[in-house]
Amino acid sequence: MRGTKRCRRKRSEDGPIRIITEKKADRIIEDYSSYTDRMSLKYGIDPAAIKAVTLKEMSEINVADVLADLLVRLNHLIYSLGGKKQRAPRKKKSLLVKRDSSTGYCQIFARVALNALNYGCLRGMTTYGDAGVDKPEGSLEPSSFDDVFYIWKRLRRDRNFNFHMALLNLISAGEETVGHTRFGEYGEDDMKRMFSRYNANTRNITSYGEETYRIYKKLRGERR
Repeated sequence: MRGTKRCRRKRSEDGPIRIITEKKADRIIEDYSSYTDRMSLKYGIDPAAIKAVTLKEMSEINVADVLADLLVRLNHLIYSLGGKKQRAPRKKKSLLVKRDSSTGYCQIFARVALNALNYGCLRGMTTYGDAGVDKPEGSLEPSSFDDVFYIWKRLRRDRNFNFHMALLNLISAGEETVGHTRFGEYGEDDMKRMFSRYNANTRNITSYGEETYRIYKKLRGERR
């Protein structure tokens, strides 16, 4: 059910212009700190972990992400006009065919978020109702374009939902790479593997994991 997760594209330092400044990112983290702290403590993970991921992701949001989001909207409109019988997108690759995109402050794909939500429900950590998902419990499927687009719209419009799904995704990444979610027992490499897995389908420590861990340590230092 969980399948391939995260799988975010890497961006070059010389790529498209980024649109969130460091100052703005810090302000966003502060604005949503009450919510992220409360949800992190509920799940037994240091709030600095999801904040570090969010800061890392926001630092890389650029105009290419904005265009990707627009293409998702356009493709869903085309899909809707074609009728419900057009259930599965064609396999043919095209820059203009985009059914999902990493979106919101945490830059999470809808399929990833949907898998993370179902993971949290299976573990008894949350429910569709608690997450504000107005659908029958366990009914959303990552293979359904309608279900994916439903989650995508929620991720775009509801920033708390975006943080919540990213947090569940981070927790599932920790369980997958470390083998448990007793985060108080995580060492440095465990944290780096968890951060790396959030970003890509890997169990190795990546440069993303290294950089996010540095942000995490900085946030913990600022709080002491």
